[in-house]
Amino acid sequence: MAKAIRIVPLLVILSLVLLAVPFLPAHVAKAIPAPSEVWVAPPPVGSDSNPGTEAQPFATIQWGIDNVADSGTVHVVAGTYHEHGLHLSQTMNLVGAGALTTIIDGDANGYVIEVPSAPSQQNTISGFTIQNGAPSGSDAGGGIYISQAHIVTINNCAIINNTKGPGSGPLPDMGGGVCNDGGALYMNRCTVSGNTATKRGGGIFTHRTSGGDSGLVELTNCTISDNTVTDDNGVGGGIYCGRTATMRLLK
Repeated sequence: MAKAIRIVPLLVILSLVLLAVPFLPAHVAKAIPAPSEVWVAPPPVGSDSNPGTEAQPFATIQWGIDNVADSGTVHVVAGTYHEHGLHLSQTMNLVGAGALTTIIDGDANGYVIEVPSAPSQQNTISGFTIQNGAPSGSDAGGGIYISQAHIVTINNCAIINNTKGPGSGPLPDMGGGVCNDGGALYMNRCTVSGNTATKRGGGIFTHRTSGGDSGLVELTNCTISDNTVTDDNGVGGGIYCGRTATMRLLK
């Protein structure tokens, strides 16, 4: 009994000490930074449940865009991707394997790529064919829509067979291939062909917005051909440059 009497107070003291020590959770969640580079490939190699590495790529371009770090690069392996409404919401590089082999097909379900409004955002799009965009309603820019305050560079791309039909809103019938709504657009070694708008800019539409953004389009070694406007009073089958925007053609 004497030994038991001495052990009990010791257990009480030990219990009090343990209660005073904070317990850490077994699994502490840690914020994992987004990678600066991700890869996308068609199924079955690509899957959006993959980690997006070169060995285990994602399957959809939008998932790659959503899961890369700001100022990062989304590498898109050769293939045809049936996606539309791709939303570049931060500075990034979107890089395909070449226009002949890397195709983004909008399937006539809306614009193919949108670069939305965000001051000082810069995006580069390289090595794609962008085709079969067909926005309706207030959306503009069948292939690519660029909002104000952006700087966008497009390299070695083919923007073909996109359509902007009748709609509503400030740019209802404009920019079959590309609509530059007040940003700064630099295109290098690109082809803009076979695109259609109802009223203005079958190939490219650009204007300076009321907020004072540039509306600049600079074309270097580009081919603009076989684009049309369908309205009898339409203008700028190839290119429409309006509202004090700036167009530069370079070689």
